[in-house]
Amino acid sequence: MICNSCNYRGTCSYIGENIYFSYRDECYIQHIHECLNEWNNIYLKYLNALSRIVKAEKEDVNVIVKTSLLLHDAGKLAKIYQRKVMSEVLNFDEGETTSKNVLKGFKHEVLGSIYTFKVLRDLKLDKEIPYIASWAVLLHHEAMRRKIKPEHLLTGIDDDVIDQNAVILLRSLLKDNLHLNLNANTLNTDKNEIGRIIDWLFKYIYQNQAKHILRMKISSLQHIVCFCDVRAANRIRRGEVTSPYFREVMRVFIDP
Repeated sequence: MICNSCNYRGTCSYIGENIYFSYRDECYIQHIHECLNEWNNIYLKYLNALSRIVKAEKEDVNVIVKTSLLLHDAGKLAKIYQRKVMSEVLNFDEGETTSKNVLKGFKHEVLGSIYTFKVLRDLKLDKEIPYIASWAVLLHHEAMRRKIKPEHLLTGIDDDVIDQNAVILLRSLLKDNLHLNLNANTLNTDKNEIGRIIDWLFKYIYQNQAKHILRMKISSLQHIVCFCDVRAANRIRRGEVTSPYFREVMRVFIDP
């Protein structure tokens, strides 16, 4: 059982219940905890700079980053992604070919971005914050220079893309780590709402007169999310960074 090898077995309240995977032999909760640990390791070094860049109080920046980290991989809770992981486990020798066929173009970062937007909007921070954080999550696997078309982001998404057990898990993680008691509908969504929010995100960044400054803000938070994500994954999987973009981000934070 995956729980047997988890670093958080002693304190986790989800052992054996509705286990969701973020990767082969990697529990979603384990990965999220490791991401938060990475932020805790570096936040004193970057909190002031992020506060100046996104023009938010340091306490709010901490909430923004933690919310983004808690939700950045929420799309991995989707039924289609869980089928993909199980396909990898059952067909390990076939590798990426099998898993990509299962996903059929589904991008897990889209749902993470949508949830991040909805939660931060409910917190009523500066109106720009949900857009900045949502774009950072949406791009945490991509460099900003890469073109992303909104019509491609709905691939593989349907009205019941995430089941209610996964929604309950997300709500619990937000409550346990940020003491957030969310509106009952905040983490419920459907394809129409996802499409509307994607449209808002693209219009906000491409029609904004200060879009270059906005992109700088997004990129700053994006690098934090990416760094914590990669470090957390590598610690659990004992692997190496393979993506050129991830290597680029790691150099920013690690190289002298």
